[in-house]
Amino acid sequence: MNCHRHQPGNDPAKGLYLARYGRGFSLIELMIAMLIGSLLLVGLVSLFGTTSSVNRLENGLARAQENGRFALSMITSDIRMATGTRSVRKGSGLVGQAPRDISIRSYVDLSAGPRAQHGLPRVGTNDFYFIPRSVMFRGYECIADACTPTQVPETGAIGGDQYGTIPALGTSAGSRVRGADVLTLRYVRGEGVRVGAVTSTTITLADPADRISIGPSGLAVIDDYQGTNIISVQPGTNLTSLTLQGNISAAPDVDVAGDARVSDFDSSLITVTYYLQLDEDPNRPERLISTLIRRENGQAQEIAQGIERLDFIYQVEDRNRNLRWLNAQEMTVATAINWPANEEDANTPALRLFDAPIAQWRAVQAVEVHLLANTVDDAASAQEPFAYSFLANGQPNVGNIVQMACDPAYGACPGGSITELPSGLSPGRMARREFRATVAVRNNSG
Repeated sequence: MNCHRHQPGNDPAKGLYLARYGRGFSLIELMIAMLIGSLLLVGLVSLFGTTSSVNRLENGLARAQENGRFALSMITSDIRMATGTRSVRKGSGLVGQAPRDISIRSYVDLSAGPRAQHGLPRVGTNDFYFIPRSVMFRGYECIADACTPTQVPETGAIGGDQYGTIPALGTSAGSRVRGADVLTLRYVRGEGVRVGAVTSTTITLADPADRISIGPSGLAVIDDYQGTNIISVQPGTNLTSLTLQGNISAAPDVDVAGDARVSDFDSSLITVTYYLQLDEDPNRPERLISTLIRRENGQAQEIAQGIERLDFIYQVEDRNRNLRWLNAQEMTVATAINWPANEEDANTPALRLFDAPIAQWRAVQAVEVHLLANTVDDAASAQEPFAYSFLANGQPNVGNIVQMACDPAYGACPGGSITELPSGLSPGRMARREFRATVAVRNNSG
């Protein structure tokens, strides 16, 4: 019997299978597949880039929104408190009408030594003298290299921030931002502790369980509904009564039935100054960013990054009840306005001496705050339009012109673009949003 051994290579069925299904891709098929794959890859990369750009812009705008709102809330909160004490001191200020504005009485010389840092004047030789309310509120209109009413608000006259110096204008880290306004204001903070009795030697608290501490300066603020007094007392902690010091021949003019209260002067009289400062970017030390600074009694605190513009406009009321909006420079040169009468009290000539040059600040009824916040980091296209109430030269944007920020580092810029910010920084590729609010100076309202 003849047996035919099957050879593996001679299987006709397998050969037919290989002929039909075992062939590789042709060159054309490979090229088509690669083209389709490349198109898909390009689409995916483009989609990823677009999504990333949108996400970066949204995150940047969210950051600008948060910083802008927080900065605005801090500023408006302090403006509402400006010039305020725990007493009702506002009179009409109109000619022939009474009462006039009641000033703060000081039984302490606040013009010499460490007490001079409060920026409050010392005049007269009587037991007490009056501090005009005009020293409690002062604004400065700033351009590229100077500020009005004085070029140096950090060492300005009465009403300025006297706690050392704030940074000078410049373009380096730590400098104050050029073109950004400055605002200094004062007020008494806190409720104080209720007073039960006042003599020429002692102030006794109303509740024996209450305690008060007076710092090393030995100054206290005591007031009722009718007036505020600054006095010198013996320093100490957890005190139930205060021992008066200094040149006080009679008890301070305080009505204990009028909810009289006393507090430590250094912690209750607050001097706040707002300005913008250039700081190093913590993520890129070679890059500068603009930051809003709130300086309280000489201690500077960073409030919000990316605030590149800061402008204040003041609503003032003259003796004829006419209202108008002015910037700080216009308030200085607007001599035709019938400003409120100078404050006049027991030591009239001395009080007028300090009040007259800046009496217009007592006429401020409201403040319009404008600030421009950016995304801090690059988050937009090379050319980013934005709207702001003031132009790059500091003039009001009366035509509501949409301005264009364009950084030449990223290509040619259209004519009329802002290629350098008023601060001296480059615009980068940041989105910008304006924040503004109108705030009543409630303690100046008559």
